[in-house]
Amino acid sequence: LKLNHALYGLVQAARSWWLKFVNALVNVGFERGEVDPCLIFQKNECGILILILYVDDCLLTGDTLAIESGINNIKKMFNVTVTKKVEEYLGCRIDTSRKGEIMVHQPHIYKHLKDKFQDILEMKWQEEERKATPSTPNFRLMQVKEGEGVLSPQEQTLYRCGVGILLYLVKQTRPDLANATRELSRAMYVANYVHWKELLRVIKYALKSQEKGIVLKPERNYANINLKLVVDAEFAGDQDTRKSIMGRVVYLNDTPIGWNSKSQSSVTLSSTEAEYVSMSEGMKDLKFVQMCLMYVKMKVNLPMVVLINNIGAIEMLDSKTGQCKTKHIDTHYHWIKEYVDNNTVKVAYVKLENNVADILTKNLQPRLFEKHASKLVTNIKNTSKPLNDVGFFCEV
Repeated sequence: LKLNHALYGLVQAARSWWLKFVNALVNVGFERGEVDPCLIFQKNECGILILILYVDDCLLTGDTLAIESGINNIKKMFNVTVTKKVEEYLGCRIDTSRKGEIMVHQPHIYKHLKDKFQDILEMKWQEEERKATPSTPNFRLMQVKEGEGVLSPQEQTLYRCGVGILLYLVKQTRPDLANATRELSRAMYVANYVHWKELLRVIKYALKSQEKGIVLKPERNYANINLKLVVDAEFAGDQDTRKSIMGRVVYLNDTPIGWNSKSQSSVTLSSTEAEYVSMSEGMKDLKFVQMCLMYVKMKVNLPMVVLINNIGAIEMLDSKTGQCKTKHIDTHYHWIKEYVDNNTVKVAYVKLENNVADILTKNLQPRLFEKHASKLVTNIKNTSKPLNDVGFFCEV
């Protein structure tokens, strides 16, 4: 059968809706997203308007007159429910402080985590004290080998559920849990009781620190935007494959807005090579953020700063030296040299104890973990003041 209209639930339904909505916005003066298809921009006599689209949930920000004009234009084409005070978006609670800081956290995710695991934690871990870190310092989980005791099917299902909830926390508001959750996620297919114990430790830490989240500080001067990338790599950190673990954090001024902890795609032959690959991969995130800001007419101060704690990786950026030992490195990792040469990026050395990305590559001791975590997540005081912005829902 050939469909004349997209039906809700079909694979192409979401795309059909996106095409209809974006084309309608383009007809009333919006610019189609060049960098991110869900980031849509408009600039006219009323001012600047930025629209973020997720299926039929939209978030608007910009000049007041531009917001009012944009909503009126959209109302002419779609049935719209407008919410002027944004309390929640994409599963995140959004509040503001008296200083105008935007606080992003996920209280309902912690509630879901507590409902799933509270009985187990009270039964097995009641006698233990609060852990200072989410995972055991200097300990690495390994994949289950044949013949080792594995979890029962019911426990394995619960294990996957717990890791899935933690992954959602890490993606949105808890970068300090990224490395511990990454290790746990490697045993989604089959886990043993060592993995289970570490999962309960991470969950207990998350529940004890659920007041933490991301705090975005206001910046009124659009001309004062600085981007910074902090990268790190743990050479051969994966005990099973001997691949290195890389971590990176992107800062907009002093606020972390992007982070990642993952294994590298191939085995590297030295710590310098591992750090160099991590820096090259992290530059993709930095460049993406810069392009998004440029798309909405915000200028980023140049050069952008990349911090790394490996002198050898910095020296590899010099095209005139080190060729004999770096010939085997894939050419697509060398693209960062172009940005260094034209002064778009400045790579600088940072001491290991000050490298915040270190928390994303290994299980640290409590003192160092708390030092790095304080630069990523912040304690959020309870507040009932929602974000003074505009969000709306479109009904087809």
